[in-house]
Amino acid sequence: MAQLKAQGDDFPGTDRFVIRRRLGTGGMGAVYEAYDQERHETVALKTLRWQDPSAIYRLKKEFRVLSDIAHANLASLYELVADGDDWFYTMELVDGVEFFAYVRPERPSQSETRAPPDVPRLRAALAQLITGVVALHRAGIVHRDLKPSNVLVTPAGRVVILDFGLADVVAPPSPLQTREEGLWGTVAYMSPEQVEGQRSPASDWYAVGVMLYEALTGRLPFQGSALRVLADKGRQDPPSLIELVPELPQDLVTLCGDLMARDPAARPEDGEILRRTGVLEHTTSGAEVHEPGRPPSLIGRDAELAQLRDAFGTVGFGQAVTFYVHGVSGIGKSALIGHFADAVEREAAALVLRGRCYERESVPYKAVDGVIDSLSRYLKTLTAPQVKALLPEGVSALARLFPVLLRIDAVADARIGEREPADPLALRQRGFACLRQLLGRLSAQRPVLVFIDDLQWADHDSMVLLEDVLRPPDPPHVLLIASFRTEDLASQPFL
Repeated sequence: MAQLKAQGDDFPGTDRFVIRRRLGTGGMGAVYEAYDQERHETVALKTLRWQDPSAIYRLKKEFRVLSDIAHANLASLYELVADGDDWFYTMELVDGVEFFAYVRPERPSQSETRAPPDVPRLRAALAQLITGVVALHRAGIVHRDLKPSNVLVTPAGRVVILDFGLADVVAPPSPLQTREEGLWGTVAYMSPEQVEGQRSPASDWYAVGVMLYEALTGRLPFQGSALRVLADKGRQDPPSLIELVPELPQDLVTLCGDLMARDPAARPEDGEILRRTGVLEHTTSGAEVHEPGRPPSLIGRDAELAQLRDAFGTVGFGQAVTFYVHGVSGIGKSALIGHFADAVEREAAALVLRGRCYERESVPYKAVDGVIDSLSRYLKTLTAPQVKALLPEGVSALARLFPVLLRIDAVADARIGEREPADPLALRQRGFACLRQLLGRLSAQRPVLVFIDDLQWADHDSMVLLEDVLRPPDPPHVLLIASFRTEDLASQPFL
């Protein structure tokens, strides 16, 4: 794996963000308290300890998965920034203590019979934790790394879930879905099925069950080496809560056992957990998305779908087509195109490369960046010889523009020995030409659809790139569909 820069734990900050102190360090990143001199506020800033392509990919994914969700029990994310080789994002600075320390402020007992927690405090904190988890699930997201250190409680008693580094979208299987190298998560809180790479809301509830067990008893349910803990979780139940702490409330004991059921199908679902803990439904509202696996209603959109099918058919005759979908915010542009993209992916075996512009991002080529991330996911599904056959000359320049491509071993190998132009403009032109040829080779194998959502937030460099890649003569035979808001036509000259 190519590594761009070993930054370590000493991020110096930028002209805009002044670092005050380091708050914590994890396996992938470090979090700092920083002062934003543009917005005049103190923020938390998460950056990478090592600027390698896979870490950059995960950092971007972490931000983008959560960027549209606003909820009192979820840390608010602000901006994603690329500053030279440095990638980071800013978020709400939460002043609080970890969940376990909040519900068990006393030192753990060393005796076999342990003291109970502060039950009223635990009930209040657990209700908010559940509320935040349900908000994630209703937005189609699973956290995958819930644990006490990722849940803070403020002095006012507000529970805040943070660290979404492993968060992912719950969706039907996709041709571009890959299993990233290694086992991700924290062993003590990981569900048995996560070892097999499964992801579902039930896995989050298992982790909540482990947190509840630890809060009730002062100890983890399974102990020993990582391998032993993983093995024990799949073959036996943890020690009885009542035997460890006899005076525990029965409803919490029962809930804990149900959440930690070894079979994910046996665990209670969101609605039942809300009911059993007395949480009101209206407190769980988060981002509104359609239920994973079920397309949104497209009643009355037959004419638009027919136009998209005609455009896709034109590409089949060896042409490049650009198709714009615009309208006021909220009329269902994204749902319409997403439905069409799913259909051609399923029915025509098309390669669908999806991207989106985000208003709160300052990254190079922001309209195309997500498309390249999608391309990297596709390339990871291929063998090294298959990738090598697709790569044109100049891949080193393309990887300089989009470093995530270097997480593909064949791309990293192909750039060895390539001489990059010293002139930045020449480097850019070579990268553009490489992308044009790569899309051409892909479209010679199968239909290619590129979908860019929210083009109104695009930058000028992205539009130059798209124009250059799709210009005649002999452009790659792809269908580019871009959506944007009609109300932004006047303020964005490139639209």
